[in-house]
Amino acid sequence: MRDTLDAALAERAAHDESVVLVTADLGSFRRFRAVAPERFFNVGVAEPFSVAFAAGLASEGRAVFLYTVAGFTLYRAWEQLKFAVGYWRQDVTVIGTGFGWRYHIIGHGHRTPDDIALARLVPNMRVFAPATDDSLRSMVANGTGGPRFIRLGEGLVAGNAPPSDGAVVVAALGDTWVRCIDSIAELRGRGADVGLVPVEDFDDPFLIELSGSGKPILVIEDHVSIGGLADRLRSLGGHVVAHHHLPIDVTRIADSEEDLLAAYGFRTCDITTWLASELRKVCLGGVGCESCLYKDF
Repeated sequence: MRDTLDAALAERAAHDESVVLVTADLGSFRRFRAVAPERFFNVGVAEPFSVAFAAGLASEGRAVFLYTVAGFTLYRAWEQLKFAVGYWRQDVTVIGTGFGWRYHIIGHGHRTPDDIALARLVPNMRVFAPATDDSLRSMVANGTGGPRFIRLGEGLVAGNAPPSDGAVVVAALGDTWVRCIDSIAELRGRGADVGLVPVEDFDDPFLIELSGSGKPILVIEDHVSIGGLADRLRSLGGHVVAHHHLPIDVTRIADSEEDLLAAYGFRTCDITTWLASELRKVCLGGVGCESCLYKDF
């Protein structure tokens, strides 16, 4: 999604002179610099300073986008995020990359499996996880006010999306939704009445509607078990019956991302197997009912 981010920021900067881009020794942003070179600031390897600097620009009326490795900002610059950005409701959009198993070759310090949980703890912070490039473009183009955290995904290409409604609903965080499309299509082809929805905005009224539907919800997220999508749905009263997530300690060393996807269960075949197993356990008959929805599935 990095190229999409560059293009979207450049497009907005071309007609919005308040837009400023700050990075901490990360990303070239050729398109943005071609449009607004005087509004591009690379502060070097200094994440706490980058947040304070962004907050200062925002206090002067700028709409600031701060592009960082999520872990370096959420861990190293926590105090600045909380006090300089969060409490003062500054118009700063933190765009974090490197979450989950990403950057597996670089090292443990670049991995941030708990980015959503940490961002949600910042006062007044809205949290977004775009599922597609189009979603990211919209968040950049239409987002006003802050603070915001946008989890930058991989720009996975979505196929034909299955229906969102069903007797059971699978809620997938961000572009994990794309990884689930083929699995849901296969399971529906085998007779499962299951829908798939992407969750891209943690304050979306749709989450309240889904949580109040009473339907069993299966959550899939490339995030730790604490503080992410499943916790958000539970806090709204959602009936989360199963949860596929990352371990707290995402430290496996592997030769490729595919190896890590296999290790953590996020290949299409792994997701299909997990969903089929959990669907067999789903019961719509109430307490004491011995008939599972898909016991012969």
